[in-house]
Amino acid sequence: MFEKLKSLQFIWFLIILSTLPLFLFTDKISTQPLLVTANLLGYLGLILFVWQIILGSRFIVGKITNKVIKVTSIHIWLGIYSTFLIILHPIILSKVYAESFLWIFSINFNSTSELFISLGRIAFILFLILWLSSKPIKDRISYRMWQRLHYLSYPMVYLSLLHPFFIGTLLKQNPALKFVLYSLIFFLTITILYRLSYWAGFFKYKYSVIDIQNFGSSYAIRMRAMDAESQKILSKPGQYIYLQINRFGESHPFSIMENIMNGDKITLLIKPIGDFTNALLQKEKGYILYLDGAYGDFGKESKPSIPRILIAGSTGVSTFYSMIGDFSINTALIVCNNKIGQVPNEDYLIRRLGNSYHQFISNKLNNGNNSSNTVYKKLDIDELKKIIDSQKTTPEQYYLCGSKRFNKGIRDNLKKLGISKEIIYIESFS
Repeated sequence: MFEKLKSLQFIWFLIILSTLPLFLFTDKISTQPLLVTANLLGYLGLILFVWQIILGSRFIVGKITNKVIKVTSIHIWLGIYSTFLIILHPIILSKVYAESFLWIFSINFNSTSELFISLGRIAFILFLILWLSSKPIKDRISYRMWQRLHYLSYPMVYLSLLHPFFIGTLLKQNPALKFVLYSLIFFLTITILYRLSYWAGFFKYKYSVIDIQNFGSSYAIRMRAMDAESQKILSKPGQYIYLQINRFGESHPFSIMENIMNGDKITLLIKPIGDFTNALLQKEKGYILYLDGAYGDFGKESKPSIPRILIAGSTGVSTFYSMIGDFSINTALIVCNNKIGQVPNEDYLIRRLGNSYHQFISNKLNNGNNSSNTVYKKLDIDELKKIIDSQKTTPEQYYLCGSKRFNKGIRDNLKKLGISKEIIYIESFS
């Protein structure tokens, strides 16, 4: 059985290994400093960009490690530095050839050398479109438009890889560098074909809708596996899946609220906040959905003997059902909502946790009578301290699941109360 990586050091090792052939050319910098530097930066930026695409595929990453979110951080890091290097490459070359900045964008197919130089120019133009959609104008365009623009990375990277093969003197002088580029082309192609297959719904788990239950402003959707025992999602507490409504449609992540009989039945908690979730909640019994996962390692540090406090914002509570099911001893749960009646199976939580279950209703229009479990006010630092102090055993772990803004506010208050960041674990959703 293939063991998933518990450390990301091997991924870093492969990235660094793929760049080593470039160091064989450092002695040539003294002969033609600008030209050699420009080419080395171009190759390094290209190698990092290819790795960024490969590590941006959760289908590939999920096969080798559960640390998908941490790999996403590497993906972002590679994007930042590959961008810087790729932009420097043509700018320095324009200085080498004493050309104006517009030379970078001059498409010319009059000769073989100009053809392959122009492939690099086209790739650079596509790259600029990608960069603009990722940074300066990202907040001004829709998620769908942003996602579609990112498909430009496929032709862009292939054009970039073709660009040096007939004009790259460094490439001709170093078989090791050529081997690295051929290897990256191979793995990149496998990655893209795999992603396209997943987009088409292949290799995904098929689940049919059992029912959809309303809980105020959120909904619990239950579904059943369609295929054999081997075609069910096996998940650990705190993990999430990606759900696709139709083949060739977009996928969105949802925490697994409940996983029964090793994936035979799965329940998700969903809040209708956009076209995708609204369309999902319109599906009737028997409708086929496409799932992939499970991903994530949130909650892996949990053990029955460790006292802990779980803090959820809105539908973030779905992450904690399975964690509570496994470990309810020495566990307190705090749920923050703006309305009453939004927590599915609340009776179950009260039965398992008793007075260690706390719900805070922040909307002033929904005032009611406080009870042992429900308080009609926003969870502030004083209430947080009161709950922490009321625990029989000092909490050794704090788990937060909610929006980034919610998690930041709770984390800041915990730090003010002297809680070390080392024992605060966070999972955020958009």
